[in-house]
Amino acid sequence: MSILADDNCQKEGEACSKTIFQRCCDQLVCDLAWFGNGKCVKCLPEQAICWFDGDCCSGKCSWFRCVKE
Repeated sequence: MSILADDNCQKEGEACSKTIFQRCCDQLVCDLAWFGNGKCVKCLPEQAICWFDGDCCSGKCSWFRCVKE
């Protein structure tokens, strides 16, 4: 169980902002359409903005973008 209660997180398909105020639950990541405006998904598609390899469906984040493996 995470430090923050599950009630405070967004489920798959729900709106998120990639902040602690509107974070995604569990292993979901926030796919931002615009700053502070996104939706929770299982993984980020190619060309999406990323921080970590594990955020991307391809498993590869390069220069803050999801790229093909």
